[in-house]
Amino acid sequence: MEDFTTQMIGRKVEVSFNHPKLVIARFEAQSTSFACQGQWSTEMVSIPKDEYSIERLEAEVNKGFNRYYY
Repeated sequence: MEDFTTQMIGRKVEVSFNHPKLVIARFEAQSTSFACQGQWSTEMVSIPKDEYSIERLEAEVNKGFNRYYY
């Protein structure tokens, strides 16, 4: 599979298949951690390649929204 870029949670998300066992979504977000609030950083969410579908990856990204990052 080839890497690609898409829109999720209102921002650009880079989907990568370079890892041998995982599909990784990378995007810029702000941490909800009290010590890091307001600082933008690269967040990564991954799922196993054998469970990959764009819907499953998007659900995993959405699961962390407003909990770990916003």
